[in-house]
Amino acid sequence: MTIGRIEVKTVQVAGDPQPSFPGCRMASFLMSRIEIVLIDDSEDDATLLVKALGKLGVSNPTRIFSTGSSALKFLEDVRAKAVEVKLPSVVICDVELQDMNGLDIVKALKVLPEFSATLRIAVSHDDSIETARAAHNSGAHAFLSKERKESEIKALLEAYPTHWIIKT
Repeated sequence: MTIGRIEVKTVQVAGDPQPSFPGCRMASFLMSRIEIVLIDDSEDDATLLVKALGKLGVSNPTRIFSTGSSALKFLEDVRAKAVEVKLPSVVICDVELQDMNGLDIVKALKVLPEFSATLRIAVSHDDSIETARAAHNSGAHAFLSKERKESEIKALLEAYPTHWIIKT
């Protein structure tokens, strides 16, 4: 797959064994736990979601990608090394990415057997029924509005309890 020109924004945490991937930064360096992949071209929206999850006790390490192409490259690399690298437990993808349609990422993951156990969540500022239906038809297990309420996120955590590490 041709990725084109990708801006590299990587933060390497001291002692963190992770490889560097273009457009990726770590929200946590606890690599031994179940990982979340968050794809959102808005740093503010990504930060708000990570904080909202943290407020509800979620402590999964989170890889944040600012472009769909960099996330796909990473997921392809993980897939190619599926035996050596743990597949993400959750992929949260913005529907309206600047470089591609986020639902195309959801569709791609849906058909790959390696990602069959991965929870796919679409997020968008557009909370219309049409967008939610398109997310579902693309293979998203859940849809969240970016104008989300804490109760919606809590319901998502309760609906899919095995995908999250919840601090007690």
